[in-house]
Amino acid sequence: LHVRSRRQRQMCIRDSHKVTDLKNIGNFTTNRDVQATVLKKLYSVDGVEEVLYISTCNRVEVWYFGTQDINDEEIKNTIYQGTCFGELHRLKNDFVKFEGDIALLHMVNVACSLNSIVIGEREIFGQLRFSFHLGKKSGTAGRFLGFAMRKITEISKGVYSKTKIANQKVSVASIACQELRKFVPEPENVSMCLVGAGETIQLVSKYLSNHDFKRITNFNRSAENQKKVKEILDDVICYPLKEMSSFISKSNLIITCTGTNKSIIEASFFNESENYVVLDLAIPSDCTEEVKQLSNVNFIGIEDIKNIAKNNVSTRLEGLNEASLIAFEGWENLLVFLKEREIMEENQIVFSEISNLFNDSKMLVLTEGLNVRDQDRIRLVLNYVKKKLTKIPVVLTKTILLE
Repeated sequence: LHVRSRRQRQMCIRDSHKVTDLKNIGNFTTNRDVQATVLKKLYSVDGVEEVLYISTCNRVEVWYFGTQDINDEEIKNTIYQGTCFGELHRLKNDFVKFEGDIALLHMVNVACSLNSIVIGEREIFGQLRFSFHLGKKSGTAGRFLGFAMRKITEISKGVYSKTKIANQKVSVASIACQELRKFVPEPENVSMCLVGAGETIQLVSKYLSNHDFKRITNFNRSAENQKKVKEILDDVICYPLKEMSSFISKSNLIITCTGTNKSIIEASFFNESENYVVLDLAIPSDCTEEVKQLSNVNFIGIEDIKNIAKNNVSTRLEGLNEASLIAFEGWENLLVFLKEREIMEENQIVFSEISNLFNDSKMLVLTEGLNVRDQDRIRLVLNYVKKKLTKIPVVLTKTILLE
């Protein structure tokens, strides 16, 4: 990404789901522990004065600027050396570079989640905030990126608050938890059975940990994943997956998502005299067809979740045009703001000269013969004129930029 001004330029090279497949992006992403190291290496590239490094599951981007030409190939090589999972030629072929004002527009659109896989997903804004704070902490983000991020934050907040783009949940885990609320009004009294411990169950566990669910039992084959669930849910009791069948009948709520290729929860596991809620997020389904037909089971399957997600995405898309307009107007204001800041910094020399004018030796000689009262009045007049003179460049700058 490369934004030109009269004396500065900002650039961003980007690899995302828009230009390549997710698998290839995954080969060049880094975890948060490594990002600081890669960031410092990017900062050491000749010509780079400020830089941010964004590495997520569906995008890798480098935002940087300097006052001279910067070798893009050196930036790409630095990313490759920091990850080393993918092939260098894929990295060079798939990355896209933005320049000038379009680069800033891209930054705004990213923050507003207008070009994410899931439109309106707020998580990307949190990822940008993390990258910026890492840049500040590492000393790679300075005044220019600071000014830009401040305005971009304001723009994204306006998009999220004034449109429908982020109103409805669209992720499987978030919708699943939303559906649970309909069936579980008193979570503290619910006996729950979690089957599986992969990423989806871990996301659901985060929801459970914030909503007073206490009596939770987990069944899983992976000790590593089970450990992650225990880190999220302090009171969870864990057992091997093979012991699950004897606990199902004692649970009011069953949430399941395993990686098995056949159904593992059967109708015989349920007690006819009890009522159950079964949330099955697995593909293929963890439950047999007989379980789905039981009259005492409120069954929520992945297809139900997908239908809700589809409707929610449609709702978000209704707000896309409005969100794009707000982002575009914000981008125009951002350009004016950054150019204004640049000119204001250059005008500091003028401000200094004006200040010196009212403090020089000749002015002191001219007011020396006056009494104290007249001297005070002269100082008031001079201060007033000084403020007016320093304001003139500011007003002219804003007028010219707006025109």
